[in-house]
Amino acid sequence: MTAPASTPAVPRRDAHGRVVSLTELLGVVVLLAAVNAIGLVAIDGLITLLGSSSFGDSSGWLIVILPGLLFFDDFRAWRAHQVRYLAALVSAAAAIGLGLVAAGLAGDLPPLVSGGIGAIVALLAYTPLWFLGIRRLTGDRMESA
Repeated sequence: MTAPASTPAVPRRDAHGRVVSLTELLGVVVLLAAVNAIGLVAIDGLITLLGSSSFGDSSGWLIVILPGLLFFDDFRAWRAHQVRYLAALVSAAAAIGLGLVAAGLAGDLPPLVSGGIGAIVALLAYTPLWFLGIRRLTGDRMESA
């Protein structure tokens, strides 16, 4: 019996399970955020139809759920390096701060939109900060594009 054909994973990973390309990581993060956004809008619309709230009352910050799982998986792949905690915390603090500023600037919009803007800004900031930061701190000079 032959082994089943494996499909290439996106983003590509090395033997340790670490993402090897910043470009691919960024693309997957944007795709997952878009999928989350579509789902969030659908759920918010359904809740509106049930009469529980008005449309747009859900928090747009929920868009970070699927990309967050991707980052958690990459974080676990760096388990041999304790400095991963520092890289994750500093990256998260900077990204969340930028996201909160962006959401605050869009504060006149419904929470679904302003939170979504904040979440997208935070994800776009966290991705390169984490990817480049963990490599800088560990001395691992893998492909960055």
